[in-house]
Amino acid sequence: MKDLLKLYICLFAVVVIALWSCTNDKTGDNVVARVGNVVLTYERLNQMLAEQSLPASNSALVVSQWVNDELLYQAALEQNLQQDALIKLAVEKFRRELLGRTYLEIAMTSGITVTQEEINLAYEANLESFYRPVDEARINHFIIQDRNEARRVRRILARSRSGADRKKAFSTHHVETVVVKRGSLLKPLDDAIFGHNSRGTVLGPLSTDYGYHVVEVLERNKEGSYRDLDDVYDVLRHQLYQNYASLNSIKILDSLRTVTEIEINLENMNP
Repeated sequence: MKDLLKLYICLFAVVVIALWSCTNDKTGDNVVARVGNVVLTYERLNQMLAEQSLPASNSALVVSQWVNDELLYQAALEQNLQQDALIKLAVEKFRRELLGRTYLEIAMTSGITVTQEEINLAYEANLESFYRPVDEARINHFIIQDRNEARRVRRILARSRSGADRKKAFSTHHVETVVVKRGSLLKPLDDAIFGHNSRGTVLGPLSTDYGYHVVEVLERNKEGSYRDLDDVYDVLRHQLYQNYASLNSIKILDSLRTVTEIEINLENMNP
C-alpha cells in the first residue's frame, strides 16, 4: 500500500510539473543542490533514493534529474502555465483518480488473511505447475576479472559457509544467487554444474569471454522432481492475497452502486 501511494504521488508531481519535496532553506551544509531560491536537502535526497530503491552511488544521477525537473518547473511558472485550463483539468482528473484508487486499495485489502491451510490446498491444486522438466540448481555465481582473485575466492568458499573472509568476498564482488536450469548457461558453466561427473559444491574458476566464474552450488534438483512448498510459499501467498483483493474490489463497487443513486442516459449521447 505504501509503495502504491508513493507511485501515485510521484505521478502527481509529474502532472503538475512540481517537485513538492523541495525546501527553501538557503544555508547550511544540509543543502545538496540549489536551483534559484529552491534547494534540495540531504534528507530529501536520501528519501528520493529510498523511494526509488537506489543505492547512494546513484546520488549524482538523482540530483541531476532533480535539477532538470526544477529548471523546467520554474520555467513553467514564469510562463504562468499553472493557470492553463488544460493543466488544471489534468491535475483535477488525476486528483480524483488518486483519491478513488487510494480508497479502493485501502478498502479491498483491509482484513485480508491467508491461512496456512489455504496455502497448502493451493499447493496441492497447482502441484503440476511446480514440476521440474529439466535439472535445476540454486547457486551463488561470482564473475571476477582476475584469475588469481578468482582462485582466492574459490578457496574461501571451499573452506566455510560463514566467516569474515566469505562475507568480504560477497561484498566485494558481483554475486548472483539464482536458480538456473540445465541448458540455460554458457557451456563451461552448464557442464560444470550439470555434467554427469559434477558432484562438487564449489566450482571454478571457469574462464569465458566475460571473465572467470566461480560457482557455489547450494542445491541441485533433478528433472522430474517438484518444487517443495517452502520454495513456492511466498508466491502462493501473494497469489491468494491478490485474488482476495480482486474479489473485494468487485464487492466494494457493487456495494457502492446499491447505496448510491445512479442515472445513466445513453440515449442522450445522440440527440
